[in-house]
Amino acid sequence: MHTSSLTGSRWLLPLAAGLPAAVIVALFVGFSTPAPWTAALICGVIAGALLAGLRDHQAQAQRELIRNAVGDLPIDLVVSALRAMRKGAVPADPEIREAALNIAEYQLTLTPSRSVAMSVFPLTGAVLAIVSASTAPDWVLLVFALPTLLALACTGVLLWQAYYLPRHLRERIRRLTSL
Repeated sequence: MHTSSLTGSRWLLPLAAGLPAAVIVALFVGFSTPAPWTAALICGVIAGALLAGLRDHQAQAQRELIRNAVGDLPIDLVVSALRAMRKGAVPADPEIREAALNIAEYQLTLTPSRSVAMSVFPLTGAVLAIVSASTAPDWVLLVFALPTLLALACTGVLLWQAYYLPRHLRERIRRLTSL
């Protein structure tokens, strides 16, 4: 959870995610398929809009998570609590420490289980099998390579969330409650 989702403009984060995705997808489709460039641009706009919408939804969910965890604290205290929740020394201010503890406990309840992360492996294996078994032309393999790389990246993120993040949050909760 980043403080930029609280302090930044509501449209800046989705734009920062969607615009590069739109350009990359448009270039990828334009150069790897025999489709006309107008179709490549339309694919890029659709992909960018979808990613921007997902990023906006994620930012709104993070704001809601923080509101549920800390209530109506001023934004400067919430930012301090988020920093204290992630790393660093335990804050001396009991209000910030309590807010950081509430955020960490609430986020711990929302982290995915190991079974969710492990379910990604069969999906990734299936996509890799399709790509390796395919005897299609090279441009089709390129089209399958992007989803395969995205599946591998999602697998990495889910593994981090399932294994590292809960351990980190439990350690921070222990440190925040030890004073």
